[in-house]
Amino acid sequence: MSRLLVKAGRPGEALDFIEKAMRLDPQTDYLYRLGDVQFHLGRYEEAAATFLRATKRNPDDEWNFLLLAAAYGHLGREQEAKSAIDRFSEKRTKEEQQYTSLSNLAFTDFKEQIDSKRLLEGLRKAGLPVGGAEPSVVKGKFSVPVNHSEVAQDWNTRGYSCNLYLADRGWVSRNHKHPSDEIVTVVEGRVAFIIGDKRFEAGPGDELLIPSHTRHRLENLHDGDLIIPYGLRVDVGTPSNKCQ
Repeated sequence: MSRLLVKAGRPGEALDFIEKAMRLDPQTDYLYRLGDVQFHLGRYEEAAATFLRATKRNPDDEWNFLLLAAAYGHLGREQEAKSAIDRFSEKRTKEEQQYTSLSNLAFTDFKEQIDSKRLLEGLRKAGLPVGGAEPSVVKGKFSVPVNHSEVAQDWNTRGYSCNLYLADRGWVSRNHKHPSDEIVTVVEGRVAFIIGDKRFEAGPGDELLIPSHTRHRLENLHDGDLIIPYGLRVDVGTPSNKCQ
């Protein structure tokens, strides 16, 4: 219920709900939920204290460390924020999922769908680098046939625009770069991405991350038209366009 209230823009009511639940059921661990609501309310001192308690109660849950770092970032407590980021990264490395920058992090699905802009701003202030991501492909990110509106909703939630490009058979783009990270998926056809000395190929439903300021070009590998949605970070001066 607290998640629904937060999504509805009613975090104050969500806080009342969580506090009541904690009184009625003190055995259940509500710390992550409580910290999440406090974070949404901009009560970063309280959120930091709550997430700190959560990390001690459940030290195997790396997401508590991530939110703790973001709260510390908003408070300007840089050393404590760095320590929390290090703990988060350490745990993700054990699972062979390294997040060394906001570029990598924004490419993932969070444990809960929280206010991503507030989170990312906190992590920026915490010192997590904006750049440094490696190009990568997530196979089967979207179900096939790919639905434009589902792609747009997913990308807009993660802070990306969503545009649609139609390329003819044999099309090759110029070598270019963008001031922000770019993500691309395929609706129809198959495409190759040449990024430096690396080559990636993607088909319907696959999603590719191209880091900011990285020169790249695309080639249509399909014996026909290629349809590719692409998105840029909307917080780096790009318009938030929807897929057509």
